[in-house]
Amino acid sequence: MKKVLSYLVLLLLTFSTAGAASIIHPNDPNILYTGRFDFTDPMAPAFGWPGTSITANFHGTSIKATFDDNGFNYFYVIIDDGQPSTLDLSSGLQQYDLASALTDTVHKIEIVKKTEGSEGDSSFIGFELDDGKSLAPPPPRPPLKLEFYGNSNASGYSCECTCDSGDPLYKNNYLAFPGITSRMLNAEYSCISWSGIGITATSPIITDVWDRILPKTAPSVWNFSNYIPHAVIINLGANDYYWGVTRTELLLAWEDFVTNYLRPVYPEAHIVLVNSYGWAIDEPADYVHLAVQNLHDAGDTNVSYVLFPWLWSQAHAVVCEQAGFANILARHLAEKLSIPQPAPVDFSCIPDSGEVINDSFEKGSETQVDGWRSFTDWWEDGSFAVIDDPAAAHSGTRCIQASVPNKGYAGFWQATDATPGITYTATAYMRATAGDTGKLKI
Repeated sequence: MKKVLSYLVLLLLTFSTAGAASIIHPNDPNILYTGRFDFTDPMAPAFGWPGTSITANFHGTSIKATFDDNGFNYFYVIIDDGQPSTLDLSSGLQQYDLASALTDTVHKIEIVKKTEGSEGDSSFIGFELDDGKSLAPPPPRPPLKLEFYGNSNASGYSCECTCDSGDPLYKNNYLAFPGITSRMLNAEYSCISWSGIGITATSPIITDVWDRILPKTAPSVWNFSNYIPHAVIINLGANDYYWGVTRTELLLAWEDFVTNYLRPVYPEAHIVLVNSYGWAIDEPADYVHLAVQNLHDAGDTNVSYVLFPWLWSQAHAVVCEQAGFANILARHLAEKLSIPQPAPVDFSCIPDSGEVINDSFEKGSETQVDGWRSFTDWWEDGSFAVIDDPAAAHSGTRCIQASVPNKGYAGFWQATDATPGITYTATAYMRATAGDTGKLKI
């Protein structure tokens, strides 16, 4: 009852300022919703899965939006396909200024949920435009539809920080491989992902939530006929490894999810099993191909697999690494779906086999460099910094400075594929202040 009264107060206040603004309700047919939305209340559609989006074309110079949220969610706001800005939602019913001082013409707005299902749901209450303005017809939907089922990397866990933190601030599904892959292929996507989820032994497992409209609300059963993807991508299994799941158990779980859950609702979709190699001994990716072979042997040949390199220990992938995943997956999907190969994104920092990427540290921010991982101790004062100084750099304009005042350690590292039987040559340089010592390891 409290929430209903809040909506009534908002509407009364809005209408009492006649001539000041135009109110656009959530049920306006010119609003494009992508992903799973619960329209039980058409004046406050609820949503929770990462990557769900609200898109519209609008007339005028400004736009505001009202949301009801728990205070844990972050969104991207994108105007006219420009650079995204982050919107941090507060707890409760709030109105937000999304854009102002625009030219008085038609503009496009896209609002994308960066955070994942574990952060909970939001409700969209509508837009506010300039006085007398309205929405224009929406942009056309992309011709290709993709759907993802996954865990933390598919969600974008710690995507914006090498700190490997679960803070919602650092999560970003838009810049995780599902979002990047979809934009590379000009596809819309639905992403059913949750950090820590598995396919057989975790809590929850994917079959507990795969058919929910809202991640944490059961029952809230999704109507699969509302969205028929051309391809379904499954990125699950890594978390099951930590629960001691055997190879046989995991193979059966993958095959069961494809055969008894996905195929009845998506009989024509191409299904891709995705996993990563390089992060653990006896990892699930070592035998993801066996699940595909078993499905083929059982008569389902419209299934394939992709392996991503995961060469930075067990930390989660950040944006440039997610971009490398997307380049690999987009090429694979284009081949399987017989569509033109996309241009690769240029912000990937996954090197080709045997190569080191960004070897002079020129790409990256003031605190980190693309393709390299930093490490420090936690009990001493080890620290690192990126120095922009051509005089200090061996080549280019930048170098990395590690500082260890006591007996700790600090440094950067990168790993790359190596093929047995091939000789590789690696050269690295280190400079120290007189009297200081350090170790340079290849």
